[in-house]
Amino acid sequence: VDTMHDDGARKARWTARGYEQTLNGNEDFFSATPAMMHLKMMLVESALKGHVAAIGDCSGAFYQSPLNPDGTESKVWIEPPPEAELGPDYIWEAVSAFPGLKGAPRAWDTYSASVLTNSMQMEQSQYDGCLFYRFEPNRERIEEKACRHIDDFLVTGPEPNVERFLEQARDKLNMQDAVRLYKTGDEGRLLAMNLQKLDNGYALQGKPLLIHG
Repeated sequence: VDTMHDDGARKARWTARGYEQTLNGNEDFFSATPAMMHLKMMLVESALKGHVAAIGDCSGAFYQSPLNPDGTESKVWIEPPPEAELGPDYIWEAVSAFPGLKGAPRAWDTYSASVLTNSMQMEQSQYDGCLFYRFEPNRERIEEKACRHIDDFLVTGPEPNVERFLEQARDKLNMQDAVRLYKTGDEGRLLAMNLQKLDNGYALQGKPLLIHG
């Protein structure tokens, strides 16, 4: 895959021809996506409580995700590309997910949820598996919430808590290019929509939607 950015820079990556992948027929490749209603609710609560929001992207998400970590699924074997110059007698075993491979989104879903709940001490919603939250030590209030859409995150809460999440996500999930929506006019991209901080709330532009506190 070779793409050109607006500044003329090119980006290329190796991908698998997943459309040629041989399957057994009983694979579970389901990868959850968040309900838009819950994302809006996070922004509404943030506006009402005077909290802040931030968005970030986890770089190389699929490459971070091990395939078959518990040994219960079939291994994935790949023919090396011609550029490897290995000849027809060589074959590679995929130990991590990567773009183009069926099951890669599922592998990232499992891996990121494990990091969030174990390493980052968050809890996963039983209603929406893309929502994660962290309680205060006395468990009387939730400190911050995070909404995951594949490798993109929206996090809301008091500013120190959001900063803590961003730091931990950078270290443990390789989150890069975090955009902080702390001041009026701050904006970023989320789910192919523009998200902008207003004086008294947020604006999601992509659809005519305003979220006010």
